[in-house]
Amino acid sequence: MSKIGLDHPDRWLNLEYTKNLSQTVMSFFREKYFRVEMHGLENIPEERPVILIQNHSGMGMPWDAAMFVDYIFQAKNYERKWLVRGFAEPWFFKIPFFNQWGPRFGMYPAKWDSFPNLLNNNELVLYYPEGVPGIGKGWHKRYQLQEFHSSFLKFAIQHKAVIVPTVCIGAEITHPFAFNWNWGAKLIGIPFLPLSPFLLSVLPFITNIPFSLPVKLIYYVGKPIDVSQIDTANWKKKEWQNYVDENFKKPMQNMLDIGKRKYWFSKAEDRKEVAKNLCGEIEPKPPTLNINLERKIKVSEVHFEPFKYKSYHKFLMHLPWMWVSILMDHWNHYLKPKNIIIYEERRKDTEKPRHYYRVFGKWEAIFFLLPFTWVIPITVHIRKLIKTEPLVPLEKKRKLTVEEN
Repeated sequence: MSKIGLDHPDRWLNLEYTKNLSQTVMSFFREKYFRVEMHGLENIPEERPVILIQNHSGMGMPWDAAMFVDYIFQAKNYERKWLVRGFAEPWFFKIPFFNQWGPRFGMYPAKWDSFPNLLNNNELVLYYPEGVPGIGKGWHKRYQLQEFHSSFLKFAIQHKAVIVPTVCIGAEITHPFAFNWNWGAKLIGIPFLPLSPFLLSVLPFITNIPFSLPVKLIYYVGKPIDVSQIDTANWKKKEWQNYVDENFKKPMQNMLDIGKRKYWFSKAEDRKEVAKNLCGEIEPKPPTLNINLERKIKVSEVHFEPFKYKSYHKFLMHLPWMWVSILMDHWNHYLKPKNIIIYEERRKDTEKPRHYYRVFGKWEAIFFLLPFTWVIPITVHIRKLIKTEPLVPLEKKRKLTVEEN
């Protein structure tokens, strides 16, 4: 018998669900829509914990993070230790459907205690030092790194984690000509509000919010940096920030400047030459198994019948405003009684059960396909959608632990 907290990184994670999502829905984005290309994957060490830092961009849906996480997971044959754990703003976990969907494949709220939770669990962590200003900086600041937070360096030293700098080329163009409407974002209560000519399509098709142009995403993974030997005893805020700027921000800005020159109309050979410069000469190493990396807490696995990717899904995937509908279809399949044991996922420190709601059945997909008809299913389901609760605790206070066989 083991104890596991409601805020434990593995509490809501389901590897079978994540793998099936990658093999069906995400494979379309990875292979056909964004045509993801990654150089220097071998630079990521086998030992854990590891912190991956990357530039953030897109002015909308964080496709740079989604494709990065998915590519590494499938490239390493869906091994648990290669599941990259990313962060999202806490407000994301308050959105109906997304608040229960995100934690299933490893998303974690960006709170101060999130880093220790993940690093103590020997995770491969993806962190964006720019934060929200990176993804919401606007088209006029594309490929310009914003101020880096130094927290990742402090946690890396504290937990003896290796830092691996990476850059993404192409994500700046997923939502071009957009700017951040600060006043509107504050009024609504969201981190940023992108405005662009492309968002006019949201009125007739509300599910077109995660819109992106079909641009190629190229990732360059730099050499790992060991910071465990740095003496920071007398450092103040200025010293921390100077070290981050000199050793991480400036080199990554240089990687971006070099990488973007060989983006448009470049050949694979040209990008390989760039990779040698940015990632170094890499000799592939055979994978090694370290028994110390096994999960300390055994989480009960739930049977999951694979989602069947049908022909009409492949057609609808080419329509950006139908992406949410297909994700919901996949989610509804996951919520079938034979796929998930709902009673195990109640708040056991109270008697209050969670609300699990199958969002928008297949017959309702037609309302998202046609313009302006999205009002009908939203109106019908609005009350039940509001009742959904976030799976991960968003409060600052630590939740009680529960016992699980």
